[in-house]
Amino acid sequence: MSMVCVYKPDGPAQLALVESILIANGVPYFVHGRHMSGFFPGIQIGSYNVCTVMVPLEAAEDAAEILREAFNAEVVPDAIDDVADVPEKVEVPKETHREAQSRPPPYIELILRVWLGMILVFFALWVLNRVFTFFG
Repeated sequence: MSMVCVYKPDGPAQLALVESILIANGVPYFVHGRHMSGFFPGIQIGSYNVCTVMVPLEAAEDAAEILREAFNAEVVPDAIDDVADVPEKVEVPKETHREAQSRPPPYIELILRVWLGMILVFFALWVLNRVFTFFG
């Protein structure tokens, strides 16, 4: 399956919005560099830490038109044009798309992160309480 780049989001929120638009319209997609951009935040450098939304060649024109309607026309490049530092075509197994579709919604991840943060704060307070009780 040949894939082409149709969009380069600026951050995770914009990526989630683009993913939801493509899912709602039934367009299969793959996010190239999804996990590496989380490991290496900061200055965006080509294929090093930049996410790109890629769709099959057959659905590229439809995806580009859908994204042009959702965003300003100048934000979305032409679907077939080569995007800087991203290969024009990438062979991706079909399982990758299913894995992307089976991920939990972003709000679940946010709830889990907040919950974990609260547990860490309470643990730190408990440790401080024990230290001050022991020495005080």
